[in-house]
Amino acid sequence: MGDGGRRHAQAWRGAVAALRDYRVVDARHPLAIRVPWAGRRVVAPEVTCLVCARTFPPGTFLLAELSSDGEVLHVDGPELTFAHFAGLLTTAVGNGELSRQAAVALLAAYGMELCGSYARDPARPYGGPCAYRLPPATTPERLRSWLGQTRHLKGRALAQVAVRMVRGGAASPMECLHVVMLSLPARHGGFGLGVPLMNAQLVTTQEVSALLGRTSLRPDLLFEDLGLAIEHNGAVWHEGVDRVAEDARRAQCYAALGIRCFPSTAQDVESFERYEGFLRRLAHCIGHDRGRSCRDELLRRMGDPASRAARLEVFSALRGCGRFGF
Repeated sequence: MGDGGRRHAQAWRGAVAALRDYRVVDARHPLAIRVPWAGRRVVAPEVTCLVCARTFPPGTFLLAELSSDGEVLHVDGPELTFAHFAGLLTTAVGNGELSRQAAVALLAAYGMELCGSYARDPARPYGGPCAYRLPPATTPERLRSWLGQTRHLKGRALAQVAVRMVRGGAASPMECLHVVMLSLPARHGGFGLGVPLMNAQLVTTQEVSALLGRTSLRPDLLFEDLGLAIEHNGAVWHEGVDRVAEDARRAQCYAALGIRCFPSTAQDVESFERYEGFLRRLAHCIGHDRGRSCRDELLRRMGDPASRAARLEVFSALRGCGRFGF
């Protein structure tokens, strides 16, 4: 190996040094680096290597500038992180650590985070703070296009299933939980309502704007066929007298547009039993508009033992009750 080869082989040291200003890098929290073949593996306690011999689509890696001195790294882009997570989940399913439906749910939720305006704390996805009002890292269309250009990736089959559920516009983890739980078919651990729009703009004309007294109305989830909006009133954005008044005005606006609004709070998702109560009430709510037979069918799905078991697995995974919680 010539001098250039030696410099390349030691490049990871500069990366580790630069990254230590941003995160812990040690034997317990190693830096994952990609190498083109097994012979280029780095043996060091603060590094773990991923052999990556294939060629990825353009734009797979992003250039991260770490300092004003020009220290830069190529890092995995959002599409590659989605595929990598799919590979980890596929291994977990194969090892019996996770059901396939829970793996699909977790991957879909992660995809919506990538395509949304929030980000969990990577070190503490549960218990750590979320960042909000961020630009999306990617879009559902780019995720699907990237997957369509790749072959022979571990977890690709799982990714192809999960990406169908991914929608843009998610603004919080609880919105994503509702989307997955309400969208998945009952046999896969969901409620079978279909995939909703997320934070889609409803005010489209001056006439509607004048009626509502506002220029913007974006329900967290909107099931257009059902005329149903789900609003999650999280403590971060819905505390205080002004927010209570605003929530009431939003409910008035939905009623004026003929849309039934069904709110949720943190208490509805703090346990599986509470979420089951939320779903039962939602079934009765839908039944008032869609008829008794629709209500009874939703309740039948809930009462089926196999569906309930799958729902428990999916809910527990999404709430972080396991190794792969996101």
